[in-house]
Amino acid sequence: MRKSGLAVAIIALMLVGWVLLRSQGRPRAPVSADRVASREPGTDPATPVKADAGTARSRPSLLALVEPPSSPSIDAGVDNGASIVEQLAAVHQMGAQADVSEYLQRNAELAAKVVDRFCEDARDVPRPWRPLDESPADAAEFLVGRVDWILSAEQSRLGSQHLSELLMERVGAAGKDWPAALGVGDLADLHFAWLEEARRFDRWSLVTVGPLRETQPWDIFDAPMPNYVQLMAWAKLAFVRAFALGGLAKAADEVRHLGALVESNGILLSEVVAVIILDIERAAFEHARATGMDTTGWTPPAEYDSVAVRNTLKASPNFLFPGVDPAVMKKALACAPSPCSALDEAAAFHTAIGAEAPTDTSNAFFQLAGSVKCDAALLAMLRNATPTAPVKARRNLLGTPSFLEKSYGSAAPP
Repeated sequence: MRKSGLAVAIIALMLVGWVLLRSQGRPRAPVSADRVASREPGTDPATPVKADAGTARSRPSLLALVEPPSSPSIDAGVDNGASIVEQLAAVHQMGAQADVSEYLQRNAELAAKVVDRFCEDARDVPRPWRPLDESPADAAEFLVGRVDWILSAEQSRLGSQHLSELLMERVGAAGKDWPAALGVGDLADLHFAWLEEARRFDRWSLVTVGPLRETQPWDIFDAPMPNYVQLMAWAKLAFVRAFALGGLAKAADEVRHLGALVESNGILLSEVVAVIILDIERAAFEHARATGMDTTGWTPPAEYDSVAVRNTLKASPNFLFPGVDPAVMKKALACAPSPCSALDEAAAFHTAIGAEAPTDTSNAFFQLAGSVKCDAALLAMLRNATPTAPVKARRNLLGTPSFLEKSYGSAAPP
């Protein structure tokens, strides 16, 4: 399984563990409806905090939490494949010696062979979010101090809406049964008004303000990222609150919009997380309907194969990789379910190792990228970044089958 671009930054970054610092707040107390609804945000704890080495080593990787290989700690639709950590360990050992040029040639051949099948599969990817790219209402300023950020394996920046380690452990332990396993007692000292306030924004750029912009120059394969696991937990807790207090349609609207903002980050990891947030909404709807709750005004996401959808999303950047025929790139981009994340992921590899492709297609790629309405600032940062991490790029490519190979087989004749 290939781990690409900025999304893979989080995987490689977190091999030593996902950092969640222990909460310094009071023990959770029984909660009332008024307390849940009206608590004001705390002070902004935006100063980076170091985790002790033992804690860091003991935490699973972030993407392993987003898509765990066997644990249902996020939801029932999570992929059940080989261990992310095991795969990356193999890549780490083999990548430095592997032939990038050969890999890119093989990828280009397979992309040309299966692009039509990819376009057919892309039709099945749900896109319930309205386009967010053209609006100036950017949530970056609003969210930068509220959400947690993972800066490195040793440092996290905690936002004002940080969820304690104890609560995160409860959410994870609930697994696919979270709608029934979690309750109002898990909502103590939580403030939900920020989810409603976020509705006034139409997109969320990672480079307007925040750690990604502040880190200059930055390594394109070790970039700071929002802690998406916390955001998925917030989505679940919003529904838990609505199960107890009512307002399911409103909660669904707010959670759906949170997913749309995450999706607008324009990277592969955020695309996967946005789909998982849809999965969370679907699970909440099924629970509400099964238990006789009032779902008036709530239209849930259409049913879909979540694993297949995520596999299609993860294969998208391969059609834009260095060495791929520009005509194949253009065709794949036209039907890609999320063209911006595919472009941004591929751009990281064009910057780092584009010159190693058998045929240099980077100029054609960036011309094509410029014709699509995406986050121009993010794409410019990717294109102009100092290519200081070619070894990391190789390790993220080689040693295990790519997402494209896992979804569509080998380029070799049958």
